[in-house]
Amino acid sequence: MKFEWFDDDEEEGEEKIFPQSPPLSVGIVLPDGTVEHRNEAGQLHRLDGPAIEGANGSREWYQNGLRHRLDGPAFEGANVDKWWYQNDLRHRLDGPAVEKANGDKEWWICGVKQTNPIGE
Repeated sequence: MKFEWFDDDEEEGEEKIFPQSPPLSVGIVLPDGTVEHRNEAGQLHRLDGPAIEGANGSREWYQNGLRHRLDGPAFEGANVDKWWYQNDLRHRLDGPAVEKANGDKEWWICGVKQTNPIGE
């Protein structure tokens, strides 16, 4: 296994002083080529990109072990599936929280599937 340390809040060559150390993540390259970023507690975690970069092209965002992303889908499948999550719950207010490669869509709010979405 190969380890690479990343500081989520620090630019290359730039030193910053924080009252508390920012969370670090370690990038672990798995035998199949997948890269996982984990925090010091061993949880999937990354603030500046996907915590899992699959060898097949899939990407998954996590913070402190929870699937989470505010500015896009937290899961992007190699087959172009897209799933939106916040705090490990399927959630999206401005469109479907699940967009599948076959065109199927699902609306979710705070982990609850919506059966009659407005405007659809």
